[in-house]
Amino acid sequence: MDNKSLKAKKLISGFRLGEGPVYMDELSTLFWIDIKGTALHSLQLETKKRSYYPLSDAIGAVMPYSKEIVICLIGDSLCYLNIASGKIEKKVTLITDPTMRFNDAKCDQYGNIWAGAMKRIKGADLAGSGSLYCIKDDKIVNEYKGFSIPNGLDWVNGYFYHIETEEHTIYQYTVENEINLTHKEKFLTMKERPDGMTKDSLGNFYVAFWDSGKAIKIAAGTKEITPLLTTDTTHSSCLCFGGKDFKTIFITSAEEEEGLKNGALYSIQSEIPGVAPYKYKSSFAR
Repeated sequence: MDNKSLKAKKLISGFRLGEGPVYMDELSTLFWIDIKGTALHSLQLETKKRSYYPLSDAIGAVMPYSKEIVICLIGDSLCYLNIASGKIEKKVTLITDPTMRFNDAKCDQYGNIWAGAMKRIKGADLAGSGSLYCIKDDKIVNEYKGFSIPNGLDWVNGYFYHIETEEHTIYQYTVENEINLTHKEKFLTMKERPDGMTKDSLGNFYVAFWDSGKAIKIAAGTKEITPLLTTDTTHSSCLCFGGKDFKTIFITSAEEEEGLKNGALYSIQSEIPGVAPYKYKSSFAR
């Protein structure tokens, strides 16, 4: 990318808090969530067929499992959703505090889920109230406390990275024995509020900014920041790579005012491809 931001193309609008896009290549389908709209959405890229799955609570993330099932973190629970029938099966409640909900999440190379949790209540004191969880076989096997809004996460060269939105910071960790994070350190701190994050096949990071509708690219190794894209909204939220060659970047956004429903899904083309997301593995999943 050069130093000029690309104008992202708006594909679909009408969401309250569009978030968490993920492309499942075996289905040629992009999934994304609407947290405030309590729904899961999908777009089959070849046929342009759209699907809508209404939910009973705020959804924090969607992740691949099989051709028939996707994993959803809904409210305080881990659920399996049958793509064809729309049937949702709640497997287990993982968060016991009713004031908390799942936020962003991804699967690692071992098939574990790493998920953030934050306060549900608007205007609540967020400082230190959130947690970062590792979920294995439908159980929480590790918890890291003291975060406010644990957000966008990914892995590069054996290190784990995640965003702490309220601190405008990306943290880096060493991963030991799959589920243990050690040697926490600040990787990069930014002026604007970072939200979602993804990576390309070269290990560069791409970060969406909540307060500006922009996204940036962070170069692997050098940490050099270059503009990536702009949208026609204030709140860009998350992004992922997809399409048959993984050279399309999809970006979600949220409404600018309460109840406006002008959150949208956007896309731009990239010269560098991304990578397919890891799938959840669980001995309890049926």
